[in-house]
Amino acid sequence: MKDRESAAVGALRAALGAIDNAEAVLSPDGPATAPSTGPIAGATDGAGAGDVARRELSEADVTAIVRAEIDDLRSSADEYVALGRDQQAAQLRVQADLLEGHLSATSPAPARVPGTGRGPRHGAGGLPANKA
Repeated sequence: MKDRESAAVGALRAALGAIDNAEAVLSPDGPATAPSTGPIAGATDGAGAGDVARRELSEADVTAIVRAEIDDLRSSADEYVALGRDQQAAQLRVQADLLEGHLSATSPAPARVPGTGRGPRHGAGGLPANKA
């Protein structure tokens, strides 16, 4: 059970980090205000003088980012298998499955489990229940 929780935490942290990075705005060519003459090079004078608003991502943008994370995890898992590191590959696949399950749980039409005619089972927090 603890392994699954650490996998979920790792997967969610990575996905949230990717979303956070996508919201970042590229820095402008120059500082927003006159540079400070203080001890920090490139700093601007005034609290928040160098701050800019973050990008607003649509639900489709966030879904695409999480899907890209899932694809990256599965690709990395395949590379680990090729290197004979099956345990690490299994951990990455668990993380990919957790993210996939979370997307399915938050989508308007839940995905069906092939061959059963039923939707996926979910545990606490919208994550899939243990499939052991």
